[in-house]
This record gives sequence, structure tokens and C-alpha cells, in this order.
Amino acid sequence: MKILNLTQHKATKEQRDAGVIDYTDARDEFLLMKEKAGENISSREKDIPETLDDLLTFDNPPSRGDINERVMLISWIPYELGYKSALIFAPQFMIAALESALKARGVKPLHMFDDNRFVEG
Repeated sequence: MKILNLTQHKATKEQRDAGVIDYTDARDEFLLMKEKAGENISSREKDIPETLDDLLTFDNPPSRGDINERVMLISWIPYELGYKSALIFAPQFMIAALESALKARGVKPLHMFDDNRFVEG
């Protein structure tokens, strides 16, 4: 099972062994694959951010609209890259909305525990 890492942290060896692929690696691989196949990268695909830092970090208390906007973009990423599962870690006020948005796109949200078991959100 391939799992997209939608956290701000690099996957540990144990997580990689369990199928977790870091976001930046998946993004770069996706764009390179499109380029090698001679396919044009759509404007939507060009909008896939280089990192998730700006989407998961808030300098000020966000409005509900800010949260929803970021959640919709984050949930679109694994869908666009072809992943069916995503490891998530986000501010508490964002988790429920992110889980719902991922599920609506057919992506299973997973949380990591210390013993490296994945638990569905």
C-alpha cells in the first residue's frame, strides 16, 4: 500500500518500510513521470505546491474559510497524484475537516502511532 506523507516531517525508516512516501518525493516523481512521457503538465498540476509548510502553518488564528481553503487544496493533492491513502498530521482545529475532505475524494486518512501502526481517521 502506497501512503502519501501529508505531514511537514520526513518519513522515518519504519514509515518508509510501511509504504509511506514523502510528499516532496511523490510530487517530484509525478512531475518527472509526466515530463518523461511527453505529457504536458496542466496548469492545475503546476499548482501542486513544492512543500506543505504554507498549508499547514498558521501565523494567526485562521477563519473557517481559511481552514476550508487549505483543507480543500491539501485533500486534492493525493487525489491528483493517484494515492488512495494519506498520512496526516495537522493542527487540531484542522484534522476533522481534513479527514472529511480526504474521504470525500476517496483517500483514506491515516494517523501514525509510536509503534508504527496506521489508524484510520
